[in-house]
Amino acid sequence: KDTLTLALNRSLVSLDNKLNQFDAAVTVQRSVREGLTAIGPDISPIPVLAESMVMTSPTRWTVKLRESITYSDGRPVKPKDVATALEMYAKVQGSFVASFFPEFPKVTEVDERTFHLDSKGPIPILDALMALILISPAEDNKAEELQTGVGTGPYVVQSYDRGAGTYTLIRNEKYWGEPAPIRQVNVRFLPEESSRVIALRSGEVDVIDSISPNSMEQLQGLPGVTIETASSLRLNQIFYNFRKPKTHPLSDAKVRQALSFAIDGKALVHDVLIDTVEQAAGVTPTSLSGYAKTGDYVYDPGKAKSMLAYLGVEDLKLKIIWETGEFPSDTAIMEALVQMMGDIGVKTELQQFEPGGG
Repeated sequence: KDTLTLALNRSLVSLDNKLNQFDAAVTVQRSVREGLTAIGPDISPIPVLAESMVMTSPTRWTVKLRESITYSDGRPVKPKDVATALEMYAKVQGSFVASFFPEFPKVTEVDERTFHLDSKGPIPILDALMALILISPAEDNKAEELQTGVGTGPYVVQSYDRGAGTYTLIRNEKYWGEPAPIRQVNVRFLPEESSRVIALRSGEVDVIDSISPNSMEQLQGLPGVTIETASSLRLNQIFYNFRKPKTHPLSDAKVRQALSFAIDGKALVHDVLIDTVEQAAGVTPTSLSGYAKTGDYVYDPGKAKSMLAYLGVEDLKLKIIWETGEFPSDTAIMEALVQMMGDIGVKTELQQFEPGGG
């Protein structure tokens, strides 16, 4: 196929992931820029720009870059590029990636292909963490999201409109690996799920992402349509604003615990999401290496009511804020939460905002 059109549920506002890392955006970003490693299908790190990455002491990893790897403009990949990338990810305000690193390692160059990643304390999963760091030429990198520029990936940026969320990528004819099978990829932003489904059915687009169980049911069995599913590492959570003043009920952990007893996780899994997800059994996903069950989230509205009464909480009003299209069936889930909170006497208002903070 000469051209493929991809419709995303959220606007792709950059082609690196310092702040913007979600769903299919990661796939598009990694088509232009790559890391030392990537996370493979079995959730373990695999080498990409690194030929090897070995832990040689508790606080040191030794990395050797692949031979003759260059960016799309012909510049070689250097250890300095890795050092600058780590520095820029650490400096950017509101970095999504920074929270995953206990500390950012320092690069000690050995030769033009070999370097050490040194840290004050052990980082035993650094080979996996480095999959989050996309590498750009040191002289081009900044402590901000990069809209364009060169990378080592199988595609290069031909044109883009950040405001509209549209990007045109063309095959990198100098790619170091297996050439991309499709010459051009057009990336579009279609926030409404129904619009994405209609566009796919009409042939206007070729690929859509993040669909609800209802849309999946509509598309199953249609000629020419293939549905790909995969286990996810994502946890969808409710975050309570515990930074409220001490006089506000949400500042009390026991109130937050009481509200959690009002959430019927099994009903959300079975009735709203039609068993396309599983209920969390701890603070990490079950498919993550090192997972350990830490307990069940219990639904007990009677206990929720009695705890609130004991704590003297009456006429509590809450507002739930979330981003449009943040996950499939988002509105249906939020409406279900309003009902569940209402069942324990808590009035809840929903406020939805558009991607990008609008």
